[in-house]
Amino acid sequence: MKKMPLCRVLLGVFYIAAISGCATIDRDIYPRFDGLYYKQYNVFTMYFRFFDDGRVINANTDGRYDYSITEWFNVNFTENQGTYTVDKDRLTFFVESEEGKVEFEGKIKNIEKPDAKPKRDKLSLKMNSLIKKHREIIEFKFLAGV
Repeated sequence: MKKMPLCRVLLGVFYIAAISGCATIDRDIYPRFDGLYYKQYNVFTMYFRFFDDGRVINANTDGRYDYSITEWFNVNFTENQGTYTVDKDRLTFFVESEEGKVEFEGKIKNIEKPDAKPKRDKLSLKMNSLIKKHREIIEFKFLAGV
């Protein structure tokens, strides 16, 4: 029986895994902490800020992007907050306020650029409002440095 070189065997295993879709993310991908995620609607804008201690905060403002948000939407903000968990590229969290709880679950989307680290510039989330009994899929963009 003829022996097959180890490198050829390994190459074959990697090839089979790649074409069968078995490639997996081998580490957790966290949301960015150096800015905020937002979704702009016609009449209001929704914001999230994540912290490296597992805390997330949420705010909504009337109208379009509110430039004053950088003054008050920070680590000291205590009104609408919750905790998040990450499993590979999946993000799960909730935000609680006096009105009740809203749950979010979805994916951290990486914007890959050649010769650069992934940017993690978008979130695609399923929202489940236990307050208004409303569900929606929402895409959030990231705004750095605010």
